[in-house]
Formats: sequence, C-alpha cells, structure tokens
Amino acid sequence: MREDLQRPIVVAFDSRYARAARAMLHSLAAVRNGQTTTVIALAGDLTPEQARAITSAATSAGLDFEIRDMTGACLGLPFDSHGSPAVYYRLHIAEALPEYSSAVYVDADTLFLRDPAELLTLDLGPYPLAAVQDVCVPTLGTPGCLPGLPLAEAERALPYFNSGLLVIDLDRWRRREIGPAALRFATTSAQHVRFWDQDALNHVVRGQWHRLDRRWNVFPLEDIWQAEEFPYYGEEHVPRSRLGRLASEAYLIHFVTRHKPWTDTFPAGRLRDLWWSYDGATAR
Repeated sequence: MREDLQRPIVVAFDSRYARAARAMLHSLAAVRNGQTTTVIALAGDLTPEQARAITSAATSAGLDFEIRDMTGACLGLPFDSHGSPAVYYRLHIAEALPEYSSAVYVDADTLFLRDPAELLTLDLGPYPLAAVQDVCVPTLGTPGCLPGLPLAEAERALPYFNSGLLVIDLDRWRRREIGPAALRFATTSAQHVRFWDQDALNHVVRGQWHRLDRRWNVFPLEDIWQAEEFPYYGEEHVPRSRLGRLASEAYLIHFVTRHKPWTDTFPAGRLRDLWWSYDGATAR
C-alpha cells in the first residue's frame, strides 16, 4: 500500500441511489471548492447511462472519480423496501481498495455542508474506525437494534454508531477482519439484524471506535417526524428540543429512513430545497 495516496472518499450505491449519489457529489465539490479530492464509488447494477452520467457529473465538478464494480456482491443479505444489497458494499471496502491504508466512507443519501478536510487527515489512534454516535439508537441495548441478541448489561451500555459516515483505518480493519466478520454475522444471524450493515458492524466493533463530532452525521428528524413519528431514544444524549439547532449547525446532513427529499413524503422546507438544488447542479 502506498503511503503517498490521498485518503479517498468512498460512496456505495446501486441503480436505486445513483441520483442521490450524484447530488451528494455535487455538494462535496461545492465545499471542497476545487481542492484535489479522490472519490471512489463502490457501485453495482448501474446501467451504462447511469455510470456515464455520474462519472460526467463528478469529473465536471472537479472530482477525481472512479467506479469500482460491485455488481453481484452481497446478494441474499437482509434489507427492507428502501434499502438494497448496496448497503453492505462498505463491508468489502478493504478488499475493494487494496492500495489504500485508510478511507472516508459516506452514504449516498447525504449532503456535505462543510469541507471534510479534517476527516481526510484525522488520526484514529488505536481504533479501526471513527463515526458519530447514532442519536436515535445511542447504545447497543437500545430497543430495535440487534433484536434478540443476548447482551450483558455492560455491553448494552456500549455506544452504537451510525454507519453513514465512517473514517476507516483500512489496515486495522484488515488485520481484525472486520468486514468479513460483519458479513458473517449478517448472513448467519439475520434474525438479529434490523439496521443491516450497521447492526453487523456494531456487533463486531463493540464500542471500540473513535467518536466524531455529532455535526458530521445529522438526521433531519424534525422534517422526518412530519411524515412519520417513531420513538426517540436519544433524549439523554441530544434533547429533542435541541434537534432543530443541531440540524442548523450540521456539517453533513444524512437523510435516513424511507422519507427522502426526492420523495413526496419529505416535507417542503430548507433541507428539501437544498437537496433539490444539488440534484440538478452543474459544475461549480
């Protein structure tokens, strides 16, 4: 592995999320403002037209972009109606990027609002990855995640991260075989998987990860709850009364749940308008 290679930004998606990935890339190019930025897409089942369109959009925006084909990977793993096998592509990141020793992973259904320069140079210390504690599922013992998995009381209190934004030490990831272990868990223990790769990764890592500033992975919960209310278990960590302020200070907005800004169920407002501005963006 070459030490002189810039830490890349990696995004994973298939044909269902190609449009979302293009908007995310436009937002990234806007905050990077012409700085050299390597982006690698782990993408599967794209049509030739989709592959050409997203490559053209990324290169026109000034990104050093390439697609590494994941077609056929991760079939047979559990996901629901707004997911796809692509949610597991990130578990293959170490094998897909053999020349790199570290990477920043980001989901396609996100928008960058701040230059991620600090993530590109972040020292992870002894940890294999850095992430943001999930505000809705803050611990391994939170209702809903890892359903039915036996956990000791101390394990139930361990912090649980959202996998939509990860800074990964790929060398430690490889040595600890984190990707293969998470894939095995998702395959053999599907009854304990609700949040897909995220449950599997948290099961394997068990709290041994570096915490990022919450602003690097913010959910637009006040908007989503206008479409669908669901229980909030993060009051101890971020009081519900502060969620709107957190969204206004976000470095990265992550459009979790099935209510996406390109769907009819996501309410009109600032964040919907922002996403649509990047959906049709040209090079900036």
